[in-house]
Amino acid sequence: MSHPSIQRLMNQTVTTTSKAQPLREGQMFHGQIKQLYKGQMAEVQIGDQKLMARLEVPMKAGDAYFFQVKSVEPELQLKVITGPLNETDTRAKQLINLMESMQLPKQAEMQTLLNHFMNRKLPVSRENLIGAAQLMKSVPPTIQGEALHSIQRLIELKLPLSDLNFKTFVGIETKEGFHGVLDLLKTALIDDLGVSPQLKESIIGTSDTLGRFTHLASERVLVSEVLIKLIDGKAPLAERSQLLGMMKTSGVLPPVITLANLQELVNEESGSENLRATLEQTRSMPFSTDVASKLGEFLQHVAKSNGIRDLYLMMEQSPLPVAKELIRISNSVVEQSIDGNVMKEAMQKLFNSLGFNYEAELLRQEPDFKKIADMLKPQLISLLNDTEISPALKGVAEFALARMNGSLLHTGEAGVNQQIIMQFPLEFLGKRIDATLQWNGRMKDDGKIDPEYARIMFYLDLDSIKETVIDMQVQNRIVAVTVFNDDERLKAIGSVFQDKLKSGLESADYKLSGVSFKKLAKEEGLKKIQSKIDFQGVDLRI
Repeated sequence: MSHPSIQRLMNQTVTTTSKAQPLREGQMFHGQIKQLYKGQMAEVQIGDQKLMARLEVPMKAGDAYFFQVKSVEPELQLKVITGPLNETDTRAKQLINLMESMQLPKQAEMQTLLNHFMNRKLPVSRENLIGAAQLMKSVPPTIQGEALHSIQRLIELKLPLSDLNFKTFVGIETKEGFHGVLDLLKTALIDDLGVSPQLKESIIGTSDTLGRFTHLASERVLVSEVLIKLIDGKAPLAERSQLLGMMKTSGVLPPVITLANLQELVNEESGSENLRATLEQTRSMPFSTDVASKLGEFLQHVAKSNGIRDLYLMMEQSPLPVAKELIRISNSVVEQSIDGNVMKEAMQKLFNSLGFNYEAELLRQEPDFKKIADMLKPQLISLLNDTEISPALKGVAEFALARMNGSLLHTGEAGVNQQIIMQFPLEFLGKRIDATLQWNGRMKDDGKIDPEYARIMFYLDLDSIKETVIDMQVQNRIVAVTVFNDDERLKAIGSVFQDKLKSGLESADYKLSGVSFKKLAKEEGLKKIQSKIDFQGVDLRI
């Protein structure tokens, strides 16, 4: 998803934390002569950066020029491209003169690129400009800002201006959903007959479970509710017959099971009391790993397969009242059990499943290779090493891997300030949500994050309330929350949860100062956020 106004806010934050990039031969930039010294030496200012350089020809202090880096060793040498620049000249005229001097194509994309880099006082080479102009032709005007920032970031990181790298960074800038990438990967895998069945099954299995932490809990609660109805004998016979039919069709129970022999099977496999205890525990502790393991063992012994997901889908789509009621109960049980610890565990599991820590895991003294084998990232690397896969699958796999690496490559630092960007495909109670997490933080002297000051931004695109932005600011451990959304009902609904938010923050030694609601469509409200963005602290966006 892309929020244009919010994107400008994000871009400004990134700009304020960018550190000066070292100059390289061939780069050009807009600079001003601050002071002249003997031997053709001068102090030149590029944005906020001042440096000493040797000039090819005599110049006048105070004049501005477009320079090109002639050499950087043993000293910085500059040559003039155009100038001195006349303050009365329009920016368009200056750029046209620059394009003529550099023999650059007089294209709209080129002028846009030059304007971007000159406004930010950033150096750029002629080769990069020509390559970037070609890339800019492939994007619509609506995401031109994101495309420009992607090109800037690629140049700063000294990465090739390839189509793959460009699309990867644009996807991150526009918060393009990762679910769509996984869907393309799954389709390409199914269609490709050259992939080994084991690797295909591993990748599809991993991608299917990504971000489904809460939904898996709902599926376990649902099967527990159904089993309780089947074995306690209190439900009407018609309902029990309907539920048993769906359990057998989905593969949760074997086809030979009947209402008459179900109790006998339960007693043979685990004892009715032990099973009932497990089912009750699943109700009360839907996120317990131990309880989930016990339930899984029982189902595996009974049916030799796991059809819980198919059962959930079948009952979700069923018109039967009993199916709809059990789905509602299951989701309600899980929803009421969700707290901060649950969400923390869900994010950690998703982080590990994607393989964001794959390289770090390999560097451990004793790597857990079983854990590594279950990660999506190394699975994609194995897939790309397979020479038998089709070009179509290879392209999709390369893009998926590039999107994962791109998030990490987008990470930057400027002294004590650091920035991390990640994208997560979440699934919350059956609803798919793409989340982008951007963290801009300040490190203390001991290398730890300063928790006293923070800014947390949640960017969400939800089925019911659509585009939503939650702005959470922390100063001296005092928290202020602003919710941006165009639905006027949200204020009344949100007020119900304020006490829970307050108590949750207090348990972590933070104090809630207030929660306010504003319309997302009003630019004025977002500009106020923008004007306050430049402060020292921690900045986290989801």
